[in-house]
Amino acid sequence: MEERVFYIDLDVVELFGFAKEVSDLCVESMMRGIGYGDDFDAVVVEPVGPLSYKISHIQLQYRGEKWLDGGNIRAVSHYIAGKKLKVRLPTPKDSVRKDAQIQSNISIRDMIVKNDKPYRGKNWDLMLSGADPEYDIRKRFYENYR
Repeated sequence: MEERVFYIDLDVVELFGFAKEVSDLCVESMMRGIGYGDDFDAVVVEPVGPLSYKISHIQLQYRGEKWLDGGNIRAVSHYIAGKKLKVRLPTPKDSVRKDAQIQSNISIRDMIVKNDKPYRGKNWDLMLSGADPEYDIRKRFYENYR
């Protein structure tokens, strides 16, 4: 079966994923790439209705371990950026987990972009004081940012 890549407008089409939260640092990095016109891999989706899809649970092998990938961060980043998301339907070569015990009914519009900087950044004291200007900008930009 040939891969059929197409683009969905996330303001029109409802997309469901399986992550309740996504990292703000990952989203910001991806949004920079979107702004520069980078080409990202297509998110593998399955139709669930006339104008709705769910992100497939793709099982990957990485350094001897099994990981679930889907595209939740790619989807949220494109939604926030107001850009269409490149997607494709699963093919037989994809290792789609049908038995995954993970919810696939979380709208990307409802995913929380979680403040990741306290765990990674140097501005710990600034973050705790609530005076981080970058956090305020992100908070205003995306209403589900916590």
